[in-house]
Amino acid sequence: MRTSYQLWRQDDNGNEFMIETFLSENEAEEAKKEFEAKGHKQMYWVREQSESITRERVREGPQVFLGGRDEEALSQLVCEVISNSIDVFLRGEATELAVEVEGAWFRVVDNGTHFSRTQAKKFLTTYHQTAATDAHNPHIRIGQAGVGLFPVNCCCSRFEIESEDDEGGWRLVFREGVLESEESIEPPDQTTVTGVADTKLFEAYEIPEYRLRRLLFEGVHLFPGLTVTFQEEKFYSENGLSDLAAFEAQSDLTSLNRVLSKRHFGYSYADEHLSFTFACRGSAREETRFISWVNGGLTGMGGSHVEGVKDAIYGLEWKPAVALIHVVMREPLFHGLVKDALSVPGLQETVRDALLEPIQDYILEQEDSDLKV
Repeated sequence: MRTSYQLWRQDDNGNEFMIETFLSENEAEEAKKEFEAKGHKQMYWVREQSESITRERVREGPQVFLGGRDEEALSQLVCEVISNSIDVFLRGEATELAVEVEGAWFRVVDNGTHFSRTQAKKFLTTYHQTAATDAHNPHIRIGQAGVGLFPVNCCCSRFEIESEDDEGGWRLVFREGVLESEESIEPPDQTTVTGVADTKLFEAYEIPEYRLRRLLFEGVHLFPGLTVTFQEEKFYSENGLSDLAAFEAQSDLTSLNRVLSKRHFGYSYADEHLSFTFACRGSAREETRFISWVNGGLTGMGGSHVEGVKDAIYGLEWKPAVALIHVVMREPLFHGLVKDALSVPGLQETVRDALLEPIQDYILEQEDSDLKV
């Protein structure tokens, strides 16, 4: 079953209309507030809707789960598998991830094992809307969809996975989401997922390398310590967002808004509900460029976490060229439910209060001449 949330309205004549459907009740409620804030006279409400998600349903409309039928949808197939491997890394059960693509074919390998065959069959053949297959948290989503492995399996003409559990090594092979064969094998020292996107379901025929490369390059900075090999190129970051901030600031030097500067600041925060890493670098004549993520997914329109950063740096003598923040929400509810912006009550204040004093202390330590723009 999949639960969605529909935003409805009633006009002055008593007629009811559905405006939009959301995967998250939080998103639906936020949209409701936006309409009400505009002063519209109509009455608005959110209605919960449940529907069964079957293999046939996925194959009839892959765009519902992958955001489209274009090449980005093909790359999202791979991203869903990559996200599961990063989860394994975050649990301390893997350190390396390798991704290969060619045409519609892909392979994702991590050096983690001990993946239950029973669980694998369950989550590759039935749709689940829980945050993660094993209820762990946080759960990571590379790319934008965060829909899990079942839609991926359904959208592949062939999907194969090898791993091991307490009973030994195993291999499962699926065709168009249907289990074709399973067998016991010698226990491997890694988990390997190989798939071929069913291109007759899409309007593209090749998985775009450029998009995956960018996501994986960013990914090693969001999750420092993870080694990623893409095709024959290897990515690794020891310092996470601080390294990425240096890269982004350097790439902006041609802008008239940027000034050559070695100023840089980094900070990490964690409590029982969330953690975040923050980094900023360089100097700007006018505007700081903000880049943000939540649980591994880019939030292109910012949100609560970015507003907290803006509050913290507003009025400072130093205006960074770039400011990066990655928030990891530990509550599974946030898996896959954030699209372009993050809206979490109280998060803006949490980020602001955590950053304000440390970044002010950093500025006080610097020489005045170094801070002039």
